[in-house]
Amino acid sequence: MNVADISLRPATEAEVKKESNIIKTALLDLAECFRLHYNGRLSCWSFAVTHVRSKKEWMTLRQKFDKLTCILRYIKFSSLREEASFSHFNYYMLEVDKRLIGSHDNKYYDCVLNGIHTVGFSKHADKVYKPYVLRHIETPFTLYADNLANNNIYQQFYGNSSLSGKDTKKFLRAFEWFNRSFLEVQEVDYSHAVIHLQTAMESLLKASPDGIKAQIKTALFMLLGESNELSDWIDQFWKLRNGLVHGDVDIPPFSFKHKQGSRGHKHHIFFARKVFVKCVDQLLGLRNDFWAHLLHNELISNEVRLKEALALVKARNFQIDQVSSNLYGLTKDDLSASKKQVLNFGKNFFPIVVKQLEAEGRAELAQAVQKIQKTRLSKPADIALIYNEASRKFQDTLFQNQSTAHTIEIRHDPTANTVRTFLDFAVWRLLTFHD
Repeated sequence: MNVADISLRPATEAEVKKESNIIKTALLDLAECFRLHYNGRLSCWSFAVTHVRSKKEWMTLRQKFDKLTCILRYIKFSSLREEASFSHFNYYMLEVDKRLIGSHDNKYYDCVLNGIHTVGFSKHADKVYKPYVLRHIETPFTLYADNLANNNIYQQFYGNSSLSGKDTKKFLRAFEWFNRSFLEVQEVDYSHAVIHLQTAMESLLKASPDGIKAQIKTALFMLLGESNELSDWIDQFWKLRNGLVHGDVDIPPFSFKHKQGSRGHKHHIFFARKVFVKCVDQLLGLRNDFWAHLLHNELISNEVRLKEALALVKARNFQIDQVSSNLYGLTKDDLSASKKQVLNFGKNFFPIVVKQLEAEGRAELAQAVQKIQKTRLSKPADIALIYNEASRKFQDTLFQNQSTAHTIEIRHDPTANTVRTFLDFAVWRLLTFHD
């Protein structure tokens, strides 16, 4: 299973044997260093091998595992069935180095639990001293890659998703708090879970730091519909949370009581989890709506799109497909990009285009772009004619008329598509009356 450049593999005998001797030895030793809560040994687990050359790369690797484990936990917990524990998705990072591990008879391993806590293991000959007991795991839990590939939540964050970077961070932070409500704390009551769930809802639904309760109540009504019962539940749940956080002596009940009832019947924890999961489903459904996504794009002006594209063009190791989304978003009802800005972008963009086309052996298209570069015309309307001539060359390449079948074959050609999109927009903008 490959996720974000990480190759996760089951620790079967065949997979472990593929590794070098030092990694294979470390994997087999570590398997003996863990114990299930009844002193049983691990029967199945997963591993990944990677090379880290700096602290920055180590932090990047940790962030990838944090994201993956957060999403895997949420996928299982959001089913609201108690079939997995928080600890099932812990990860341990180990630096494999002969100098750090020790000799054949005496070995010492330092693992970092979830990128934060250090856990040490000592092994003398075949004996492990103080093995790490996974207290809340009775049996290993197995996830299958094929099932994940078809999971909607997994696809939202690792597939073709319309989530923005800000949205992704917001959902992941909310998932983290939701997942923490499943932490095993058997010595105390459900106070921690109430606080974690309320924080998860804030992370997911609040828009500003003021009037948080009113924001969350309004958001829940918009997503789930308004009813007296839901309004009363929010009030009671919030009152319970405040009582816990502020150290009140008299804590409200952990169960919701209907106004017309005499006793509570619905545990706040279990109902809050249902509410959170339903809100996530509704919000992700809205994010996946194609037209809703277009609304956000309409707020990005042509001026801003060309500014962003120009910054990419001037960057090192620029590839034409990097500006595709910026150029495809240019519209012909927005005059914010001036003619000067359009021509300046072309001046920086075209040398790279020519180089790319020549590398692809497409001399005719390269010459059409070079003709624009060589023109000494100064009036925008005159320059537009040269742009239009080049645009038609690219159009002929992309749309091959099949006269006998009366059809048009549209070619998948990222380079030509991107260049033609800009040329077509430039022709329109240079011919408009406004500067």
